[in-house]
Amino acid sequence: MSRTNDASQSSSTGLAVEELRRDNPDLLGALVVDGRGAIRAADATTTGVVEAAVALVVPARELLDRVAAELGCGAIKSFVLEGDRASMAFADIDGSSTAIVIGNNGSAPGALRSDALNLSERVGRRGGMAS
Repeated sequence: MSRTNDASQSSSTGLAVEELRRDNPDLLGALVVDGRGAIRAADATTTGVVEAAVALVVPARELLDRVAAELGCGAIKSFVLEGDRASMAFADIDGSSTAIVIGNNGSAPGALRSDALNLSERVGRRGGMAS
């Protein structure tokens, strides 16, 4: 299994991401990105998983934030995308940064959402987004 890690990640953010992946073999990747799409921490089976997740989540987050505001839903807390071969969940950390968890086709979407919310809370609580 290949592992990707961003050199600029803070130690607490990186530790949270690595622990989540280590404790769950069904995960293809876990990462934290800031509002510009810069990767703060990543641990994945391949670099392609990280790149694809960022390419999807950054514009999706912008769209969902806008639609939620227009509908009066308030701030986006989390979102799950379930596919035939893999699923993804992401959760807000601080209003712009996002925790992302990608699971294989056997991963339960609810469990992925829970993992993303837990990662978000853990990174936010530790102040892990500081550069």
